[in-house]
Amino acid sequence: MLESQYHVRIDIFFGAAMTDIVVLLPALLGILFIAWSLRLAARLLGLRNYVSWKLCFIFSLILFSLALARKASGLVLSDHMPPLLGMLIGVAFSLAIGSWFFGKYAKGPAMHPLGWQTGAKLTACSFALVGLPALALFALGRLLVG
Repeated sequence: MLESQYHVRIDIFFGAAMTDIVVLLPALLGILFIAWSLRLAARLLGLRNYVSWKLCFIFSLILFSLALARKASGLVLSDHMPPLLGMLIGVAFSLAIGSWFFGKYAKGPAMHPLGWQTGAKLTACSFALVGLPALALFALGRLLVG
């Protein structure tokens, strides 16, 4: 009888811990996916030796922090304008941050910064790698539904 009480308490403890981890899992997978897409974009653009995993994860964390701050502040652009326009403003803002970040912190062959144009190309290519398959899946779902 006594062992079953302790067993339940251990299950409750690990159940709560697992619930916390499960709540964080989508955010962690999102950060990992964005970092992976940045690294793949760097490889496609021939910047593989200049854009490290560290820079990719830092930029992913910056985007995640900004999204978290936007959610916490309650700022929702789509409440005051069409959703597509709000999304385009968000993409433009993220593109500007990416061009600044990678243009300033990623170093080229002579250890000079890559520049904002290369940073913008890298960020745009990464967004295309993430966005185009998502758009294709969305369109396929709409076609299948009717």
